[in-house]
Parts: sequence; structure tokens; C-alpha cells
Amino acid sequence: KSLMLGDVSRVEIDSALRVGAATSGGKETVLGTVLMRIGENSRQVAADSKRKILSIPLPDDVDLQVVYNREFLVNATIKTVSKNLLEGAGLVILVLFLILGHFRAAAIVSLAIPFSMLIAFKGMGLLNISANLMSLGAIDFGLLVDASVVIVENYLRRMKELPLNPSFNERKNLLVSSCQEVATPVILGLLIIMLVYVPILTLEGIEGKMFYPMAMTVLMALAASLAVALFVTPLLLYYGIPAGASEHAETRIFSWVLKKYHNGLIRALHFKKMILLSAVALFVVSIGLFLRLGSDFIPQLDEGDMIIGLVRDSRQNIEKSVEYQIDAEKIIAKFPEVERVFSRLGTPESATDPMSPNFADTFLILKKDHDQWPLINGKRRNKDELFTAIQKELLAAHPDQDISSTQPIEMRLNEVLEGSRADITLRILGPDLELLMDYAQKAKTILEQVPGAQSLEFDALTGLTKTSVIDLTVNSQQASDYRLNTQDIAEQLEIALAGRTVGYYFMEDKRLPVIFHLDEALRDDLAVLSELPIPLPDGDSLPLSKFATLSQDDKVTTIARRFSQRYSAISIYLGGRDIDSFVSEAQQKVNEQIQLKEGYRMEWGGQFENLERARQKLMLILPLVLALIFFLIYKVTHSWLQAGIIFSAVPLGLAGGVLALTFRDIHFSVSAAVGFIALSGIVILNSVVLVSFINQNQKTGVDKNQAIISGATSRLRPILMTALVASLGFFPMAIGTGMGAEVQQPLATVVIGGLLTSTLLTLFVVPILLSMTLNTEQK
Repeated sequence: KSLMLGDVSRVEIDSALRVGAATSGGKETVLGTVLMRIGENSRQVAADSKRKILSIPLPDDVDLQVVYNREFLVNATIKTVSKNLLEGAGLVILVLFLILGHFRAAAIVSLAIPFSMLIAFKGMGLLNISANLMSLGAIDFGLLVDASVVIVENYLRRMKELPLNPSFNERKNLLVSSCQEVATPVILGLLIIMLVYVPILTLEGIEGKMFYPMAMTVLMALAASLAVALFVTPLLLYYGIPAGASEHAETRIFSWVLKKYHNGLIRALHFKKMILLSAVALFVVSIGLFLRLGSDFIPQLDEGDMIIGLVRDSRQNIEKSVEYQIDAEKIIAKFPEVERVFSRLGTPESATDPMSPNFADTFLILKKDHDQWPLINGKRRNKDELFTAIQKELLAAHPDQDISSTQPIEMRLNEVLEGSRADITLRILGPDLELLMDYAQKAKTILEQVPGAQSLEFDALTGLTKTSVIDLTVNSQQASDYRLNTQDIAEQLEIALAGRTVGYYFMEDKRLPVIFHLDEALRDDLAVLSELPIPLPDGDSLPLSKFATLSQDDKVTTIARRFSQRYSAISIYLGGRDIDSFVSEAQQKVNEQIQLKEGYRMEWGGQFENLERARQKLMLILPLVLALIFFLIYKVTHSWLQAGIIFSAVPLGLAGGVLALTFRDIHFSVSAAVGFIALSGIVILNSVVLVSFINQNQKTGVDKNQAIISGATSRLRPILMTALVASLGFFPMAIGTGMGAEVQQPLATVVIGGLLTSTLLTLFVVPILLSMTLNTEQK
């Protein structure tokens, strides 16, 4: 008598093993993700994708919604940049009119802005650089008019030398002469500003990707502004200012400033040591303040939305995870700041983002109008406070879960670059898995006591994780007695539990695999599995217990490697503390309390690793560039002493930048470093202009002090204008509050603070130093 398949098994059509799920608003849903190809424009892809998706014809009972779209963030940051640029341009033009006191001259200088930007935009198009927060974030229209300011101001100053009715040649010769007079300091100054941006081009990794467009755009704009100043501005001066306008009127404001500066400089030359000591003291104080500044890689960009990562028991299946996630979404949805909440769990069908079923990304789309956020004790919560409140509620419902906070793009960026979505990752590398887990547990306990750690978890993506598994231990001697090997026995257990494809069933045009496996109801019963028949070579069979024993235990199932070494990892999310100081304290405490065996080592990764790489690169390249700038100044001045005097403006500017960061409680970052780089070029330009004119006066044979006072006062206007337009061009970025302003604020703050101190002190310190060295130079 034959047996039918249905007599010994159950045959049915079923779904594939479920490894992922999605929920929205407390219900299960289908979630799709649009992936952008490398090199594409995210704003365009987001807009096109949304339009195409919403145009898909669907049945009436299917509701299609776009739950997250990067287009909003991109548009918001572009709006912030555009607003800052327009406001900066307005302030620059206003200052030009107020200080120059000549409408046509101010208009001519202002034209350098559109001319330079048009050329820069053309270059961006050729280099495939899009207009975004980073590429336009460091553009200062004040820098673009600096060269034109010096040329126009000098021509206006010398127009009084023209006769009443000058001829064509007389006007032409005066124009050429006035331009030649300032051409060297102008060219040198702009080249120096451009040179200080070169170190940014040498950055690697994510910092290189982020700041390369910024540096290239600034370099193209500055090069264009120099070309406009040398070739376009003189023509506009000749045809735009009539011969009768022989002098420009001094504005009341500038006349007052000039008088005060003249008297102050005379007094300063009598109190040289006191002023120099004050400048040195300011620099020393700034060094102390700088060493106490916190350090971050880049300021965190507020994306407007939030992701809460939930990591639950690794033994939890997808059905239980969905149940817990629906509870979590209902809790989160009660918060009035949240507009929409949706989640993805486990691994999606495409496996583009593989995660275990116990891992969930919960997207919180927050209300963009903060006026709609409720008042709690008289004020509205920020995102950190909102996360803390949500975390408390979630833990009250299900205490056995790790909860962390990040942002959509920030999370993806961290995952791609570091394999972890956290701010900082501590990796412990070595050969033994159990020892790695033990070290990681000890390290986590220590790190929980370090101030600033918002949440910690064993890295759910790449670190070691333990899961309840069935362990098969084969008795090799017993198996060999029956001419079996370990693989034969393990294969039978694998077929029973994981299944094996034994054929295909065709349903119209679909091919469905026929999978043979043990009944689900028997899979978790070790006693039943121990009786699993194992076929022998002679055709007979014996139960599995004859050759092996089965046990269930928590064991490491996910093994990550770095440079071929196994490692365990701890993800650290910060709140209210900078990365550098946190890692410094954490390293000290971990190293004191954990003594690693030989063959084991620790690595600190994430944003800290990016910060260290950028800092080391800048510390190597920046001194070389500054040395090159110093040599260029020497080649122009032919004096080591004067080159050093001109260079004294740099520490005076850096001191102001540090004071500004300290006053505004802004951490040092790569963005602030770019600000210091730009500041160095600007202050050297002003110092070069001042020294070159004092030298010119000295050559006429006048008294040394008279040459210094005359040269300094004659250059007061262009120096004040270049400093004012450069600082005011950055002013909207420094006080901006729109989305994306966080990245611009450190850079703008450094430049404004540095220009305030360097301009004030350069106007006094440089003349004093020259008064002490001119006689030495003559000897």
C-alpha cells in the first residue's frame, strides 16, 4: 500500500519567510523607498519622484501617501542661503554708499557682485556643482567687492589732482596711475585669500565631499572679482564718473571716524609698549579660551524631522515586533508636536537596508510651524526635550528596549560612512567573541556614567549581537561508526528547520517554489527535533539523538569585521555636549578601568573620527600655505621684518574669532576652521594695503612718524570698507535661524569677530611696529 503526501504532511500555499514590515499611524502598511543614483540632483529627483508616484492610477480602496520627501529640506536650506545672500548684499551696498559718499562710485563697486557671481555660476555649471547650502554657504559679497573698493577709493582720492577741464589723456593717465598704485597689494591680497582656501581642497572623506564645493565656488568667485576689479572697474570708472566730479564728499560719519583715528594714532605712537602688550595679552587669552572650546565635526543640521531607533529583544519575531511598534506609534502620535509617524522594521524585500526583525526605524514628521507646538511651563520644547519625553513614555510601556534619536539624512550618512548611525562608535577589536562581548558590556557600563551620553546601545547593525539559537553538538565517534559525517547530520537538521526547495509549481505565468520543511508547531520542541530520523548509507535510519545532542542558548550570531578583525561595537548618541570633550573624558575612563589583553584594541569612530582626520589634515597643510603666503609677502616687500609685521594681523584676527565663538557658545568645527581660514586672508589683505602705502610715503623723504600717520589715515577708508563689507556680508549668516543656518553660523561668527579685533588693532599695532622697524630697515 502506498502513502500519499497528504498522509504524512500538510501541503498548502504560504508566503515566504517574513523578515520585514512597515507601519503607519498605528496600522500595518506597505512602504516604498525611492533610491537616488550617485551624482543626481536630490531636489530634482525628489520632485520628479513625487509627481510620478502621485500620478499612478490605483483602485478606490488603496490610499497612496508621500510620507517623507527630502524636497522640503532642500528647498528650506536653499531659501535660508538665498535670504542670507540677499540680505548680505543689501548691507554691503548700503555700507558702500554710506562710506564712499559717492553714489556712482558705490554703484560701480556694487556691480562687482553680479559680475563675479555670474562667472562663478558658469564655473559651477562646468564643474557640475549644484547651488546648495555648502556651495553657497561661504560666499561673502563683501569679499567680492574688496578689490574694487581699493581701486575705486584710490581713484576718487586722486581725482583732485586733475585740472578743471581734463583732457582724455590726463584722465586716462590718472586712472592708469591710480590703478597701478594699488594693483600690487590688491592682487597680492586676493591671491592670499584664494590661497588660504587651498587647504580645504585637500580634505578627505565626508569633510572633503562637503567642503570641496564651497571652496571651489569661493575660489571661482574671488578670481572673478579680481578680474572684474582689474579690467572692468577701471572702464566703469572712466565712463561712469564725469570729469567734473573731481572730489567726492566726505560723509559726516567717516569724517568723525577719521578725526578720531588720527588723534588716536598719534597718542598710540607714544604708548607703544602698552598697546603691544595689550595685543599680546589678547592673543594669549584667546589661546586659553580656544583650548577650552568644545569641538564637533560639523554643526548638526536640523532637518526638521526625527528618527527614533528602537532595538528590542533579539529573540523577538517580526509579528511581535509589529505589535510592539503599533503600541509605540500610538504613544508617539499623542504628542502634539508630531504631525505623522511611520516605521519600518527588519529587512525590506529589496534588502537595501538589512536589519534584524527586532530593529525598527520610527520616522517622526514634526510640525514645521513651531507656533503650533504647545507651551510646556511657558515655553516650547526643543527636539532634544521632545525626544526625552517620548523616550520616557516608550520605556514606561516596554522597558526592555534601547531607544536612540537621529535624523533621516544624518542616519543614512552615518550608516554609509561608518556603518553606524550613532554620533560616536566605540569598537573593540580582537579574536574571541565572548571576550569582545564582555569588554563591550563593561565599556557600556562605564560610558553610561560620562556626562553628555544621551543613549547607548550595542550597535544593532554591525556590532556583535546574541540571539537564542539551537546548538547542534555531534558525537564524531558515534557518527563515524555508522559511516556518517558532521555535514550529513547538520544537513538533515537544516532541511527540517530552514527547508529545502524540492521542485516548482506553476500557477499561470508564475513559478512558485515547493519547499519541504518540518511543521512549524514542532520546530521549537527540542525533544521532537532530537527524534528527527537521520538516513544511514544502508537505507535505514536512526534518531538524531543517537549521534548528537541539541541545546538552546544565547550565542553570537552576527559577526562584524574591520580590517579582517572581529569587533564588538557600542553606539553612543550625544545630547548637550561636544564630541571632542566627551571622547577625551570617555577614553580616559575606559582606559583606566578596562585593561585589554594582548591582541585586543579599541577604536573611536563616527563623527569623532571625521573630526580627527580633518584636524590632522588642516594642521599639516595650513602651516605650509601660511608659510607660502609669508614668502609671497616677503617677495613684495623685500623685507622679512615687514613681512612679519603684515603677518601680525593673523593672530589678532584669530583672537577675535575665538572670542566670538566663546561669547556665542559655539563649538569649534570644520565650519569654524573654514571661517578662520577665510579670516586669515582678509586681515592680511588689509595689512598689506596699509604697509604698502606707508612705505610709499616713506620713500618721499618725509619724517618717519609723519609718513606712518599720513599713510595710515589715507588708507583708513579702504581698510574700514573692506572690513565692514566683509563682516556685514556674513552678518545675516551669523544671526540666521532658518533651516541650514547652523552650518553657516560658526563660519560667519569667526569672520565677524576676527575682523572686529584685527581691524581695530591692525590700524594701531601695524603702524607701531613699523615705527619701531623702519629705521632698522633703512640701516
